[in-house]
Amino acid sequence: MSVLSYRLLARFRVQHAYFADGLARQISFLPDAPTQRWLKDFELLCRSNGHSLSVHLPEHRSADLLAAALRQPDQASLSFALRCSDAEFPLYSADVQLPSLTVSFEVADGASLQDWLASLGRSAELKLQARRTHWKYLLLGDWREHQPRIVDPSGRLNFEAAPAETLSDGRQALVFRALAELPLAQLGQPQLQLCDGSTEPPRVLVSRLPGAAPRGLQRETLQGERRDVSEIFVSR
Repeated sequence: MSVLSYRLLARFRVQHAYFADGLARQISFLPDAPTQRWLKDFELLCRSNGHSLSVHLPEHRSADLLAAALRQPDQASLSFALRCSDAEFPLYSADVQLPSLTVSFEVADGASLQDWLASLGRSAELKLQARRTHWKYLLLGDWREHQPRIVDPSGRLNFEAAPAETLSDGRQALVFRALAELPLAQLGQPQLQLCDGSTEPPRVLVSRLPGAAPRGLQRETLQGERRDVSEIFVSR
């Protein structure tokens, strides 16, 4: 039995700053009509793992694909639309409209078969950014014996007290807002503390506050503009 040998034709990859490893999740690569014909006519093999796709050319079809690329130089490329099936993708992503990715396998003028084969394996990469939001902490429960404040031990982030809010169920919440937008992140979020400002030095009430989660995303008017806000509830 003969074993087919393949050569990498093209590679596509999607990165996402929200995830700790920098790789997107649950991405599907959908070929357009010309790409579907290339895949079928030349027995191209596709391998995908949710953030990347590699397309492989059978060695025995190399000369055939080269000839076709010479006949149709303006169509010698592979193009895939991107889709994400993660329900939270629109929440943690700065851009929710995904483009298509294209890799060419065109033939350079005067290139031999070996020259062309050596040029294959080109890559297309998309880097997606995490959504940036105004973090908003809502403290529930009785905090009257304390003067709560949110502290960043690193000193990089600052929060300010905002007017208390009444929730839909009638409960009152103390509110603290970040002074600057912060990116959503799966891991590696700022290690914020809830401290009691009535003591000196301030006593730590919560050593590590939860960070913003995608499902806490809201839209609010801040300083006359509609902004993304991440609500984070802390109960006592």
